[in-house]
Amino acid sequence: MEPIIKLKQTLIAMVGVHEQLLDLAYQKRTILVEGKTAELQMITSKETKCTELISQLEDERKQAVKGFLAQKGFILDSITMDQVLHMLDDSEDKQLLSTMTIRLKNVVEKLKYINQNNQELIKMSLSYIQYSINIFMPKEPSVGYGMKQPAHSAKLLDAKI
Repeated sequence: MEPIIKLKQTLIAMVGVHEQLLDLAYQKRTILVEGKTAELQMITSKETKCTELISQLEDERKQAVKGFLAQKGFILDSITMDQVLHMLDDSEDKQLLSTMTIRLKNVVEKLKYINQNNQELIKMSLSYIQYSINIFMPKEPSVGYGMKQPAHSAKLLDAKI
């Protein structure tokens, strides 16, 4: 298969998978707010499959770029998509690859933002759980004859199992 065709197909697939991952991130945010742990596990499983597919597509993209560079007579280890676009002669290919590259960048930026929000939600949930456990756990008695030591609560989430 022609390397530029493979590159176009791979970028289109990458955009699609990243958009699926973005949709899952939005779903995850809703699930985190609602506290549905069973559904969270399903979303995490789907995210793992998407990231594995993205890794595979990234390898295919690299191979397609190497094939394209070999056709042009270059031997490089890394090159940006902007540099690839400058090497293209066909304006139709150039337009499609440019559009897909921009879409991919935009989706990745949105994904980064949503994942940061989800991470904050998870931290807040864990803090609330720790706070709730500390309320219900009995205080440790102070030991010793000297000044009264401040009572420390047992940290259940910090315990080693």
